[in-house]
Amino acid sequence: MSTNHQALRITGVALFVGLAFGPAARASEIDDLKAEIRVMQQSIDQMQKKMSQLEDENQKQKQKTAASPSLHRHRRLNDWVHSQVERHVPFDRELWLRRVG
Repeated sequence: MSTNHQALRITGVALFVGLAFGPAARASEIDDLKAEIRVMQQSIDQMQKKMSQLEDENQKQKQKTAASPSLHRHRRLNDWVHSQVERHVPFDRELWLRRVG
């Protein structure tokens, strides 16, 4: 009986310690998790601001490109030349002059 009584006392003490310090430990863990969530939320907010800035810059660049038809024409011509090179089409000076002119 003394072994059972000693085991019961150890179990009781362990249960008491678990109940006494368990909520405090959990509260500390919860506070730590809340702090991590706040940091993550701040990072998300910063990323969203950066994305908005990049989208604004992209929109401005698109408007600037649209306002510059010669640049747009140059890009189209450049794309056409690259497509000819990629398809291994021999260079035709007359065709190129018609595209440029």
